[in-house]
Amino acid sequence: MRRTHRIVSTGVDVYVFNDENMEEVDLAAECGGAPDYNLSFIPDGTMVTLKRGSITRTVKLNQSVASECIYNMFGLSRPLARLFNLKDRARYTLYYNTATKTFTFRRKPITFYAVKITANSKQPAGRVDIGNGLGYSGALGITLKSGSSIRLKNGAAAEKLTLRKINSEEFENTEIFRLNPSAIRKLGLVAGTTYRVSYNQLTQTLAFHGKAPAATRRRPAAPGRTGHGFKFRRTK
Repeated sequence: MRRTHRIVSTGVDVYVFNDENMEEVDLAAECGGAPDYNLSFIPDGTMVTLKRGSITRTVKLNQSVASECIYNMFGLSRPLARLFNLKDRARYTLYYNTATKTFTFRRKPITFYAVKITANSKQPAGRVDIGNGLGYSGALGITLKSGSSIRLKNGAAAEKLTLRKINSEEFENTEIFRLNPSAIRKLGLVAGTTYRVSYNQLTQTLAFHGKAPAATRRRPAAPGRTGHGFKFRRTK
């Protein structure tokens, strides 16, 4: 009898553990700010097969409970990451075959979101401030450290700026995207406007795609959600 199956997917940020465990992986599939929760139905402790190209390995899946995070997460050891060529803190689409219990990975370098531009005349013209943790930085997958260069692009206009990440315990304060008024003018943007944007992890470019529709301008925070992140259950 032929087995029926379906392919279910979700976006995940990969985290590489500092351990040698080749037998287990962790999945946090119910992050409070994630765009979907499609893989939370897989029972904790399920034996699954990881597959990328011709490489496969069967491991135990630990379902980690998480709400204080902005994007779903997948954790594995350094040897497993090397085996499947998965990069620490890179964003992927994770596909699950329900019949074969197989996970496959595809790099997802570009993420779309909506950000509101604010102006600060006291801020250096060559700097952009972006909320860290549960804010815009986490939602877009901006893994660059403060002090790194990031390229902002709006049509033909482009500026290379220094990134400053803003940390805060309050969710609302992480929704910061702040520029000097001169940088806003050079990019052809308008302060106080919410734009649809995309961030490319490979080119480190944040691009503007016009005003965001009202329905997508703000993703509500999960109730009681504070802090900047989440630790997987397995913390070797």
